Amino acid sequence: MNSNATFGKFVRLTVDTYFEPMKKFLFIFCFLITYTQTAKSQTNLCLGQDATVCVGTPVTITNCTPGGTGGGNSGGIYLNAPTNVPLFDDVWSGVVNIGFPFSFYGNTYNQCVIGSNGLVSFDLSKANGYCDWALAGVGTLPNAGFFDAKNSAMGCYQDINPGIAGQVQYHTVGTAPNRVFVVL
Repeated sequence: MNSNATFGKFVRLTVDTYFEPMKKFLFIFCFLITYTQTAKSQTNLCLGQDATVCVGTPVTITNCTPGGTGGGNSGGIYLNAPTNVPLFDDVWSGVVNIGFPFSFYGNTYNQCVIGSNGLVSFDLSKANGYCDWALAGVGTLPNAGFFDAKNSAMGCYQDINPGIAGQVQYHTVGTAPNRVFVVL
């Protein structure tokens, strides 16, 4: 009986000695997994705020109030009264007034159309039409055969459907000669 008690203590000591480092390893492993998941969580930015974001990290850009709640607008732009653009999947908006003459590659424009896939075009014939999203087969840009790229500023060009979630807005801020046309 005495030998069984010794054996039991021996096994318990061996198990505790064996699993103690494993407990520390599991704790560190769980901490790193939690930290990594937190580090890859969504990034929230104010409109106009500069940030470095890792590839694959979701980003939400909001119209923060100047110096206001939720961290305020650190160096960003506040849209006082933005105009909503009702867009859904793969469409161009109607014609939008920019609010000032805008020079783009040697041409001056006063109006544009906003594409639901993250681009702005100065080709007004696209108004209320289909906004292409696929780059497959297009080749490198610029490409004369890809008509949606002509006279376009492609800010975050990709397949986006604002009809599912979110909204597109625009607003002109500043005073002449320092005006900015913002699409959010």
